[in-house]
Amino acid sequence: MLAYKTGNIDNYLQQIRLALQNGKSPDIAAALAVYGYDAAKLSAGDPLLAAAEALQAVQKKEYSEQYAATTALGEAWQAADKTYSTHRKLAKLALRDEPDDQKALMLHEPKSKTLDPWMGQAGVFYKNLLESPEMLAALAVYNITEAILIAARDAVVQVAGFNGDQEREKSEAQKATKTRDTALDALDVWYSEFRTLARIALEDDPQMLEALGLGTVA
Repeated sequence: MLAYKTGNIDNYLQQIRLALQNGKSPDIAAALAVYGYDAAKLSAGDPLLAAAEALQAVQKKEYSEQYAATTALGEAWQAADKTYSTHRKLAKLALRDEPDDQKALMLHEPKSKTLDPWMGQAGVFYKNLLESPEMLAALAVYNITEAILIAARDAVVQVAGFNGDQEREKSEAQKATKTRDTALDALDVWYSEFRTLARIALEDDPQMLEALGLGTVA
C-alpha cells in the first residue's frame, strides 16, 4: 500500500516537505551521506514534491467545480420537476376524457424519479403539448398559458444543460485525480527510499528522526 493512500494527502505532502527541508541540515545530510544518500539524491525529491502539490491543488479545484455543478443540477431539476408535476396533474384533469392525448403526453406512465428518463418524459410532455392547439386550449381553462408552458419546457432544457456540465466536471475531476495519483506514486517511490534510509542512518538519534517527521521524541 502506497503511503499516501493510507491517510490525508495534504498531511502526507507536509511530512515530505518537512523531510526535504530538514534533511538538508548539515548533521542529517552528513548522516545520510554515510550510506551514499548525497545532496543530489535528496534534492531529487524537490521537483517530485512540487509536481504533486501542484496537481493536488488542481484536483481539489476540479472536485470543487464538480460539486458546484452537481448542486446546480439538483436545484434546477427540483424546481423544474415541481412545475412539471403540477402541469401533469392539470393535464390529466383537463384531458381526462382524451386517452390518446394522455398517452401522447405520457400521462399513462408514472413520473420518473431518475434523471435521464425524467428528461425524456418531461421533454415529450412539453413538446407534444405545445404542438397541439387543442391540448393548449384545454390547459388554458386552468390558466396554464402557452407562455407558461414554454418557460417550463425551457427549464427542462436547462436541466439537460446542467446535467451535461455535471458530467463534464465529473470527467475532469476523475482525470485530475488520476494525474495527481501518478505524481504521488513517483513521489512515494523517492520518499520510501529516503524514509527507510533515514531510519537506518539515524537509528540512534531520535531527535533527528523527529526533525524529519519520522519519529516521536519520548
